[in-house]
Amino acid sequence: GFFLGLYGLTGLAWGRHWLKASFFPFFLLAFCIPVAEFAAPLTMPMRLLVSRLVEIIAHLGLAPDLVREGTQLFDAQHTFGYEVAAACSGIRSLVALLALTTIYGFVNFKTPWKRAVMLLVAAPLAVLGNVVRLSITIMVAEMFGQNAGKAVETNLGFITFAVAVGCAFLVSRWLEKFPEAQTVKDQPATP
Repeated sequence: GFFLGLYGLTGLAWGRHWLKASFFPFFLLAFCIPVAEFAAPLTMPMRLLVSRLVEIIAHLGLAPDLVREGTQLFDAQHTFGYEVAAACSGIRSLVALLALTTIYGFVNFKTPWKRAVMLLVAAPLAVLGNVVRLSITIMVAEMFGQNAGKAVETNLGFITFAVAVGCAFLVSRWLEKFPEAQTVKDQPATP
């Protein structure tokens, strides 16, 4: 409410042109709000989705005996197990990735649909990054034991974000192939 009120008061003082020019910086201030208490309804579905996807990938040959119980993943003998915890649900990488794709979309693209695509791609990419990280963790645990898997999980958490950022740049490259719509000001004058 504070940011919206501040935005409205500055618009009241300096007019519509100010509101239009300052929309993007004020929009970015929304990423300063902690989302932990608001994210609970979103984290559980993300946790379940990530654990289901990892289970499907594991059954394709990575760890055929993997068993999923809710958000927990075990081998058949229950000798090792991993849980897709609330902190690992992707909400942290989602917020960071959403901020990054928002900035990148608004700076690089002028058309609203390209900006919207960059905003919408953040959620699937956050899930993808977590699926890749957990799949690599399970693969290492299957090959070298649970201690090696836990080491990968704790020390290589950047994989989640690296995969998502790399894919976001690929999406941006794909969007650059579509020409920007010219406005009346951009079109050359005809004699």
